[in-house]
Amino acid sequence: MEFTLSQQSTCFLWSIACGIFIAIVYDAFRILRLFIAKNKVGVFLCDFLFVVISALASVVFSIAFSLGNTRYFIVLGEILGFSLYRFTVGRITVRVFEFLFVKLSAFLRKTSDKIRKIGKKVLQLAGTVLYNIIRIVSLLSEKVKFRRGKSEYETATAKEQK
Repeated sequence: MEFTLSQQSTCFLWSIACGIFIAIVYDAFRILRLFIAKNKVGVFLCDFLFVVISALASVVFSIAFSLGNTRYFIVLGEILGFSLYRFTVGRITVRVFEFLFVKLSAFLRKTSDKIRKIGKKVLQLAGTVLYNIIRIVSLLSEKVKFRRGKSEYETATAKEQK
């Protein structure tokens, strides 16, 4: 089957859109790496998933628009769309998310420090209250010693009354 020039042009423009889609997926994984994947295994998994998703997108696009035939202008359109997005909107997107990530992490750090201080004070107060309760109970138990069902206090009180 031969493509007419208008079909090739339409396919090329849609391949640019597919390349932009792949670049958006790439940015999503870059942002995910900012927040979550900071070790080598996390980066590898993000990169692997990106390659699988972009390969699937390219194959599905080729099947849908050129009956599964790989054409150079489709690959060129995907590369062009990816590059256009990556070097224009992609830069802005990543900078915005990096800024938000820095602000969010600073806010969470300050909030967690405040919560930690409040929690420490609450635990210290609870410890002081528990210490005082235990001390009062131990003082009372020293005054009132139980022997065979009667306390010394009861025994002493009974002797005084006689």
